[in-house]
Amino acid sequence: MAKQIDLILINPASRPAVYQSLGQELAAVEPPVWARLMASFCIQSGLTVLIIDAEAEELGPRQVARSSGWCGPCWPRSLCMAISLRPPPRT
Repeated sequence: MAKQIDLILINPASRPAVYQSLGQELAAVEPPVWARLMASFCIQSGLTVLIIDAEAEELGPRQVARSSGWCGPCWPRSLCMAISLRPPPRT
């Protein structure tokens, strides 16, 4: 049996929506800073945390659902979408 996960933090893929066709070739993939900050706090509080970086792994919504355990034997206790609302940099 798989280990119980208390919290899964999901960094959603936003490049296609923000940068459209330029997102595949010109936009950088940034590390999931906010997800990591939240994970650090939760880990220090004794929770088991998993981060799914859909942006870096180029996962769509269905692939995220599969990797988050909703389709498998390990159901997380909580899910959190780590969304950063900062606008893209101006050039």
